Amino acid sequence: MAWQLFNPGYFYFQTGQIAKAKEVLNRFKNTSGSGALDISRIEQVLAQAPETSATGNEPMTMANREHLLLFALSLADRTL
Repeated sequence: MAWQLFNPGYFYFQTGQIAKAKEVLNRFKNTSGSGALDISRIEQVLAQAPETSATGNEPMTMANREHLLLFALSLADRTL
């Protein structure tokens, strides 16, 4: 279950939405399942990542589309 909470954070990180990735990490840290996982490296990487955010008016890049597709396929494999 814990990986399901942070999986969207990975997508946000890969698409450059660092603020959203940090939000997901903070939600994950506040769950009961986060105690067994050392997330210090994840926090370090997020702290060093450049703050970029996509706006709703900009089209998605091909790389971001591929990440979205891979994320959707992964999610479908785990839930269907």
